[in-house]
Amino acid sequence: MYLKTVKREKSLKKNSYKEGKATVYFDKEVFLNPHARLSRELSVAVVKAVGKKGMRLADPTAATGIRGIRYALETPVKDITLVDINRQAYLAARRNAKANGISCKIINDDIQHFCNVSKEHFDIIDLDPFGGVTPYVHDILRMCRDGTYFFATATDTAVLCGSKKSACIRLYDAVPMHNHLCHEGGIRILLGYIARHAAAYGFGIEPLLSVTYRTYMRVFTKLYHGSEKATAAIKNLGYAYYCQNCGLTRTSMTEFPDMLECPACGSRLIISGKMWLGRLFDENVRDKSLSNTNDSGLDGENRRLISLMKEELDIPMYYHVPTITKMLGIGSVSPHEVVKWLHAHGFKASLTHIHDSSVKSDCTIEDMKRCITSISKSAMRR
Repeated sequence: MYLKTVKREKSLKKNSYKEGKATVYFDKEVFLNPHARLSRELSVAVVKAVGKKGMRLADPTAATGIRGIRYALETPVKDITLVDINRQAYLAARRNAKANGISCKIINDDIQHFCNVSKEHFDIIDLDPFGGVTPYVHDILRMCRDGTYFFATATDTAVLCGSKKSACIRLYDAVPMHNHLCHEGGIRILLGYIARHAAAYGFGIEPLLSVTYRTYMRVFTKLYHGSEKATAAIKNLGYAYYCQNCGLTRTSMTEFPDMLECPACGSRLIISGKMWLGRLFDENVRDKSLSNTNDSGLDGENRRLISLMKEELDIPMYYHVPTITKMLGIGSVSPHEVVKWLHAHGFKASLTHIHDSSVKSDCTIEDMKRCITSISKSAMRR
């Protein structure tokens, strides 16, 4: 069903919520999560960075319609389709579109049914379901074409982060990490799942931006059609290894795990995968998107996360400083001091938004221990 009304209502009902340029109505029967504002801010920023007039965008999990309405009001994309299976959400999206003076297509339908009966192909598809993405990715890919931007949110973080290991193996066909590396492991398992299913449709994926925050993980990707692109993407899959005894962390883009024991201390390794081991973001898109982010309505925690993302290195996995200080039997060390020391000694290093008190670096675990020990000794002398 089409909604073609551009007359703006003067006021909404009392249960209203303002975000960006949109104001939407909601009630107990229609889901709206104010804590997901950062996700929507980043989404709008990415579409502003890559979007062009004439592009077609689909939001198949529209709920109140706030995300699609913000796209219509704040980005170059105006051809927008909103879909939701819930009748009350569909009606709310209609009211909210009218109240915000936008014209878009609004459909009351199941995601899978819509994907399979629609003959449309979209330039941008934004999947933001309640729970995981695994029931939907296969069908969503039917509406993609060469150059489609596919955004996906997963809120089944207990699965991706290893609290429900068997579910992760069953749903994502991957063994998760269940330690301080679990959040990056989860993002990479999510991307690996998308990459494998995209390859079955002849698409390769290119991650543009990846974020994990509170109860969700969100990835922004671009699809390229062609068997060579699909094969190249699949070559980015592999395994992550972690030694609980000495802290060694490694990854390998291999078809099967190629290490069982730690090469440093001989202990048995924790192995996770398959997962995506290619880059998590495109620097140009990352920089342009984050500069587009409107952080005026974000709290300090959100603004700090964006600040960390701006400086973050794209290196697989990270070192959790408190875990290493505990291994060394020394007091706490500031991750900021760790980054400074590593820079001074010729290494690449940055903090990461993925996990507090953690550092991404191209150094080895031996270098990291030397760094932390040196900082600790210097502090004791002061």
